[in-house]
Amino acid sequence: MDKYFVNSEYEEYKDYFGNKHYYYSLDGKLGDYIDIECNDYGIKFEYIEPLQSIRVKKQKEEYAEKIRRLDPDYTGKWYVLKDYYVELENTEGKFSNSVTTDSKLKAILKYSIDNKFTIELYEYGKNQVKGSWSNEKQYTVYIRNNEKSIGLKGYNHHHAIEFSDEDSKKIMDFLLSYQENITFHILAFDYSKADYLFTIKDAYGLESAIRQM
Repeated sequence: MDKYFVNSEYEEYKDYFGNKHYYYSLDGKLGDYIDIECNDYGIKFEYIEPLQSIRVKKQKEEYAEKIRRLDPDYTGKWYVLKDYYVELENTEGKFSNSVTTDSKLKAILKYSIDNKFTIELYEYGKNQVKGSWSNEKQYTVYIRNNEKSIGLKGYNHHHAIEFSDEDSKKIMDFLLSYQENITFHILAFDYSKADYLFTIKDAYGLESAIRQM
């Protein structure tokens, strides 16, 4: 590899899906760039357009996304179920307990027509975490980003973590204030202690989704 990249420049770039790519300029071919992707099969070289064009294209994509978010009907990643609730699903979370560490977690954040948030958790992406009225599960829930952190209490009587009116308002205020890269860290305090973690990368469109309920 070294003989190709002596005195060459490179720049890291993330595509629309967050995947990392590395662009190198080749000696003797100023303005020509290749995308280098490393995987289990080795190193893949692919010719791409000049880096300046990539920067312009990225700026156009970001601007177009900002315009879309200003659309009063834009609901982003929120799914609207008429007359009952809106929900946002995250399938990239992790959970740990006494028998597993950092296993797959699916989380569904819901907002109902009675102005309350709930969170459904699915261990290994499919096994729903449940409670009961006779064996209520209590949780401490931390919501944070790189600017702020808040702590809440949640309870699972049946199939979801429920929040009070006051704490639901705090969740709403946090989502509307920051809208990106919001992490939920949930700690269970029953006979089987568990730790749940997931991040909402894009919460835009919540207000529009609620209006369409």
